[in-house]
Amino acid sequence: MRSFSFRFALSFAVLGLAIGAALAPTRAHAESNPIHDYFDGVAQLMPAVDSWQADMDAQLSAMVAKPELACGEEVAALARRGHGLVEDMRGTGMIAPSILQARHDAAVDGLATAVEGLDAILESCNRDEGADLIAQGNGEYADAVRLIRYYAARIR
Repeated sequence: MRSFSFRFALSFAVLGLAIGAALAPTRAHAESNPIHDYFDGVAQLMPAVDSWQADMDAQLSAMVAKPELACGEEVAALARRGHGLVEDMRGTGMIAPSILQARHDAAVDGLATAVEGLDAILESCNRDEGADLIAQGNGEYADAVRLIRYYAARIR
């Protein structure tokens, strides 16, 4: 009788490799981190908000010279885009780290206030009806995202 069998050693090695492969973390598992998911989402969303705000500022400036633009399709499209960004920000806030939750909620509120200003302009066809709300909302948003941008730059 042999005490050592090549077949036994080979079977044991294959079994060990199979168990090791089954228990090893996969790349997706190793990279899944809610904090990184939040900052990745915010990093993609904030440039879209910045672009929207720049487009809105340009449209508001154009309304000074051409008040009829207040009822135009461009303002309606900006309002639809703004509503979508508010909803995206709300969704991203579901995974916000607790230390930033209040700031994220304030950013959403500021963005929503700016969108309300656009809605007021569309409803009244008058730039002056919503310009103050837009300025207030943009200011609230800027104040709220300052800390989020700070953390995002360091964590990503």
